[in-house]
Amino acid sequence: MSLSEEEKRILTQIERGLSSEDPEFVKEVDANSVYRHMFRSLRLPISGIVAGFILMVGLLLVHWMLSLVGFVVACYFAVKLERSVRLIGKTGISDLNDAVRSRSSL
Repeated sequence: MSLSEEEKRILTQIERGLSSEDPEFVKEVDANSVYRHMFRSLRLPISGIVAGFILMVGLLLVHWMLSLVGFVVACYFAVKLERSVRLIGKTGISDLNDAVRSRSSL
């Protein structure tokens, strides 16, 4: 359920008042968003997928059956990545996009 225009206006006024009264608190809350930990948790699965593919190619030089180990590792971390992204959800993804855009504009 989305907010009405009046509720959005009131919320904006509250945000402005809070930022003028306690800018340190606003800065801390902004820096420690709800999804920050979840975005950090994406690093391990992405690294695992890359490592699995490197392992797969490296073991392919030894024997093709051993390269299946790298494939299984990559698949395992792909499932972990999918679960992490699903937990973050659509709202978290839009927050991530906003954070990336705001950092790139600096």
